[in-house]
Amino acid sequence: MDQLHNRLAYLQGMADGLGMTTETKEGRIIIEMMDLMEEMVIQMSSLQNRLDEQDEYIEAIDEDLADVEEYVEAIDEDLDDVEDFLSDVEDILFEEEDDDDDYYELDDEDDEDVIYFDDEEDDDVIYVDSIYDELDEAYDDDDEGYFDIECPNCQELVSVDQDIFEDDMVAEVLCPECHEVILVNDDIEDTEEFENYVIDEA
Repeated sequence: MDQLHNRLAYLQGMADGLGMTTETKEGRIIIEMMDLMEEMVIQMSSLQNRLDEQDEYIEAIDEDLADVEEYVEAIDEDLDDVEDFLSDVEDILFEEEDDDDDYYELDDEDDEDVIYFDDEEDDDVIYVDSIYDELDEAYDDDDEGYFDIECPNCQELVSVDQDIFEDDMVAEVLCPECHEVILVNDDIEDTEEFENYVIDEA
């Protein structure tokens, strides 16, 4: 653009040096052409300035878009991590639900209390009776959580949870056969205000 300004100034200087005026036909044409060329150079210079400003604006937008792209990629990675975490949580929850679904509710209407496992196999049935002496292999006979006591009235052998008196509302333990008292909670003085614990009958 500076080159056009210089060439236009050179032509204007030559016209002045030749003494061209608007008094002659040739002089009027040349001077009009010089004025037209000067106006064209001014307009082209203005357009060039606008183009330069747009180039700078586009470069700034391009840098901002690059920053946005990096930000979006970081968010995408975070979302992937969140998705993996939720997937792990979902797997854990489904596993717990599957474990809960493996059991049916306790059947109290039968002669024996039965806990069924959802495997459709007889080996997975646990029979629970009053004295805990005929349990399936799933129950450990050497479990230290129970102790055997003989009823002084009917001589029935009863297995009792050793933590039975941790419940402050249990004052006495009754035999499942004759309902005589076989254990008394010594920490409770007035047994009438508390409950009697009866071992379930077979």
